[in-house]
Amino acid sequence: SNYATSILMKEDKYHLHNWSSKSIFVNKKTNLISQLVSETILSLRTFLIDKKVKELQMEINEDKKDNSNILQEISEYFKLKSLLSKKLNRVL
Repeated sequence: SNYATSILMKEDKYHLHNWSSKSIFVNKKTNLISQLVSETILSLRTFLIDKKVKELQMEINEDKKDNSNILQEISEYFKLKSLLSKKLNRVL
């Protein structure tokens, strides 16, 4: 988190000079914060889904019983991950 924060805060060191006179308009950080927060939350959820699926796969490998419930749960997690990827405009 310190590394990510330092990258975002380094932008404050530099100032753009008179770009609007050349018809170059730069978005302000305050306009992008809500989008960045949403993308960060969705990315974290995707990461946690991957972690949960790995745990379930390990459970399947350990148990030699009927794993249909676990496989169904993994399938549902993949559907959720696909939905999150669409919201993030990412390709699986």
